[in-house]
Formats: sequence, structure tokens, C-alpha cells
Amino acid sequence: MELVEMNFKGYIEGYYSRRLPLDAFKNLKEPLTHYFYGPKEDKYLRANWRIIDKTLQRRDLPKRIKQVYSISPGLDFNFESKEDFSFLVKKIEYALSKVGFNQAAIFLDDIDITNFGGEFNNKKLGEQHAKLLNRIFDHFKFKKDFWFCPSIYNESLSQGNMRLGYLQGIKEILNPKITIFWTGKNVISEEISQKDLNKLTAYFSNPIAIWDNFYANDYCPNRLFLGPLTGRSFNNKRIKGHFINGTGMKETDKFLMNYLFNKKQKIHYIPKDLLPLFKTPFYKITKKELARLLNLSSMDLKLIFEQPATNLYLEWKPFIISALNDIQLLKLKKEKEVERFLDRRYSPLVKMKFNKSRR
Repeated sequence: MELVEMNFKGYIEGYYSRRLPLDAFKNLKEPLTHYFYGPKEDKYLRANWRIIDKTLQRRDLPKRIKQVYSISPGLDFNFESKEDFSFLVKKIEYALSKVGFNQAAIFLDDIDITNFGGEFNNKKLGEQHAKLLNRIFDHFKFKKDFWFCPSIYNESLSQGNMRLGYLQGIKEILNPKITIFWTGKNVISEEISQKDLNKLTAYFSNPIAIWDNFYANDYCPNRLFLGPLTGRSFNNKRIKGHFINGTGMKETDKFLMNYLFNKKQKIHYIPKDLLPLFKTPFYKITKKELARLLNLSSMDLKLIFEQPATNLYLEWKPFIISALNDIQLLKLKKEKEVERFLDRRYSPLVKMKFNKSRR
């Protein structure tokens, strides 16, 4: 078994719909160890992976942070093609040697978004993925720190077939030095417990890296989660690191990265009574909290609209205004008032569903 020398912490640019500028984290103060560059919208990483991106550059980051080039060739990679393998090698070599990335990763997640997790029972695909990773690992003579996100990357996607399907194919063939990304029980996991991780590391011989989607909001872009990163326990020597997948908003993600080191940081700018709407994806608002939300004070509203607009607050303000709209909607009682309000502030589909539920 591969034992881990240190516990890494870092950031994954691996979400949908937003791409950060090169200098987004130029003056980053948090002591991150790794930055994974793998945005879904970079066509040269995914859809056009066979084309060398001559504009590719390292992110403008503090030198201490290792930058990991993360390519996703799974949409149409031909495992029988020598040309495809040679070009994948060329892409990684270009990123490492010419551009200056420190390490490499292969992301084979979300290959078919219309059949999400459909690979769970495909042992042959798992074997093919493992063989490909092994060939890349051997070609570059990596000694350690080669990263892999499999197509099935959490317990729920495996549908109970960890020992039969895709993941079994990975387990039987993958070089034990290659690190496997894992998101927990689910894509967005409420908890990642010591018990679950012990079960996982008892199955795989490989080091495990936690890809944490706790704060990701590409699946719910009208929401924002700012509460402490709770329910995580990583006292396992085989857990190589903890990496958060962010929002793609640079000031917000700096704030969220700090939770890796400071769980007690304060959430500024948002009135206390409004905070329950921004805690976590799993938080359930109590009756008392709802009552306070429906009776926000004039001082709270004044704070929202008139406080100095820092760059961080400018990123949060659209979400805060959206929350105020939701509160106002709950307070309306007359049907015509509701319809006028919905017309101006929400999609016509929301109006249709809302009116249907009121009948």
C-alpha cells in the first residue's frame, strides 16, 4: 500500500460555466499546495483535446503552489489507437515541458452528461482507463503525484457495484502509485466520514484525494454556500489531500479556500438573520429562522444596499438580492400581486409551477 507523506490542500478549477483569469489568485495568501487546472469549458482540455493549445499558460500563482495540468480526453478517446495515445502524451509533454506545469492529471469524469454515472457496471471500461493511466505513468516515469479522476468517483455512482463493475476494473489494473480522486458518498457529500474512508482505502491500494464539491454551485447557479466546511474527517494515512471545487468567482473562492485552514472565519456583509440561506447545501431552515427572515429590519436592508461595495461583496450581492426576492414572494398573499412579482423577477416556468401549486 502507498502511504502518504503529507496531507495536501488545494483548489480545483473543474466546474462548469465559469473560467477564471490567469491572475485570479496572484496574491493568494492561503498556503495551498496544489492548483488543478481543468475547467470543463476549456475546449483544448476536453472537446478538442487533440489540438495543442498554443495560448496555454501557467496560472499566475505564488511559486509554492504546484500547478497540475488536468486533461479530459474521455469523450472520444480511442483505446486501440496508437495515434490517440501519442497525441495525449504530446499534450501532457507540452504542458509540462513547454508551458511549465508541475504535474499532470487525467480527468475521466462526466463523460456522458446525458447518462451520468452510466459506466458503473462497465468493468471493461474501468480496465481500459486503468491501462491508459498506467501507460502514461510509465511513459513519463512519474515517481508519484500523478492524479486520476475516474468516471465513477463516489459511492452513489457505483450503485453498489464497487466489487463487480467499473471500479473493480480500476482496482485490478491501476498502478497503486496513481492517486484516485473521490467525492465521498455522493457528488456533493454532506459528510465524508472516517468510517467511509476506511472502507474505501481497504478496497483500493492507491492513495485517495478528496475532490470536495461542498461549495460548488454550477448545478444551482442562483445559490451560494458560504458556511463552514463541516462533516469532514481525514485521519487516514492514505488520504493524500483535500481539494475544493469552487464557484469560479475569484474573491468568493479565496474566501472559501480559507475554510481549509480556518473553520471559524466570519461571514461579513450578510445580515445575521439572512445567513441561514447561505450556510450549506444541506442546511434546513428552522421556523424561528424563517420568522426572522420574513421580518428583516430596515437596518438590515440598509446594510445590504448601502454598505461599501468591496469586490467580495459585489460577487455576493446578486445572490443576496435574489434571496430578498424570495423572501418578498413568501410574504405576498394576493394572487395578482404574486403574478406581477413573478412576471418581473422569475422565469415564466417558475410562474407556471407556482400558480399550479396554488390551485
